[in-house]
Amino acid sequence: CLFFFFQAEDGIRDFCLSRGLGDVYKRQAKQLSFESAQALWKILLEGRFPFLNEFMEYLDKMEKKVDITRDQWNMVLEFHFTTRGDISNYEDDGAWPLLIDEFVLSLIHI
Repeated sequence: CLFFFFQAEDGIRDFCLSRGLGDVYKRQAKQLSFESAQALWKILLEGRFPFLNEFMEYLDKMEKKVDITRDQWNMVLEFHFTTRGDISNYEDDGAWPLLIDEFVLSLIHI
C-alpha cells in the first residue's frame, strides 16, 4: 500500500491512498518522461519483475525514447501479472502496446 501527497502552490493539497502509480496519473499529466518512467520501473519492480534486467536493456537500446503514456505504464504492470515470469503466458494477439510487443520480440530473439 502506497501513500501519495499531491503538492499544490500553497503546500500539500490532499492525501490519497493508492494501490500503485496508476492513481498518480489521475491527477497529473497523461505522460511520464521516458527517463522518469525507466527510473521508477527500476525502483518499483526490483525483485518483483522477472524480466526487469532484460526490460531495462531493451529500453536502453531503443533508438527513439519518447514519453511513456498511462496505457504503456499500466500495461507493463499487466504484462508482469499476465506472464508471471513465463513468456509462454504472453498472448501475442492481445491488445498490448507496441512497447510490450517489441520487448517480447526482443526476448524471443535473445
